[in-house]
Parts: sequence; structure tokens; C-alpha cells
Amino acid sequence: ALKTAFSSCKGFRSAVVMKKKAAMNKGEKGSQQLSMGYGFVEFDSPDSAQEILRRKQGVVVDGHTLELQISQRGARRSGQGAGRKDK
Repeated sequence: ALKTAFSSCKGFRSAVVMKKKAAMNKGEKGSQQLSMGYGFVEFDSPDSAQEILRRKQGVVVDGHTLELQISQRGARRSGQGAGRKDK
């Protein structure tokens, strides 16, 4: 549903919902995955991401209201971003 909600947006690259394995009762086989309640949507540029954030903030997807934030993961890896402190 997350991918469907964003796939028509300009600059969309990917969407993934973070999941964890569900606890299984004794005798059950297989592994079921449960949503952790958050995910990541990737766009081709910061400008595209900002625009979609403004347009999609508060939209309801599968009964859940989206709370969108810009991730700083990529910026931290490259040595730039909010979490970096110069020594």
C-alpha cells in the first residue's frame, strides 16, 4: 500500500515497510511478518522529497495517517548532516 500511495509521485524511486517476524505458537510452521509501523520512501532528489512531504503529510493509507519526515541516513553516511560533529 505504501508503494501504491507514492508510485505516481514525481521522482519516486522505492518504498519499503519495515517488518519483523511474528511470534509463532508451538507446532506452527512458516514465518509471518508484521509491520513495525514505519517505512521508507525514496525519491530521486531532495526537492522531490520535500514537495511530496508537503503534499502527502497526513494522508491516510490503509487506515493509518502518514507522518512524514526527511531521513538523514544518507547525509550521515557521507559525513554531512544533522548528527555530525567536527572535532
